[in-house]
Amino acid sequence: MIDESRKVIREGKPNQYKEGKYANVPLTAYQHYKLKKEFPDDWEERIELLSEHIEKTGKVYKDCLAAIRVRARFEKKE
Repeated sequence: MIDESRKVIREGKPNQYKEGKYANVPLTAYQHYKLKKEFPDDWEERIELLSEHIEKTGKVYKDCLAAIRVRARFEKKE
């Protein structure tokens, strides 16, 4: 469920919602939908893992959905 209180409005761009424990994983409503569709069993855990990683390292990702997909691919190889 998207939390409307975490909505970020930017001129000329789709609205994003700050997800995760630290509210540092920006996802559009469409990206949120895609994430839930691709990872139906553990999409929330994947957001939390990325949120913790961003908080710990201070990294900024251009596309957090892509970052979650990359991490999933690495986990699959192991």
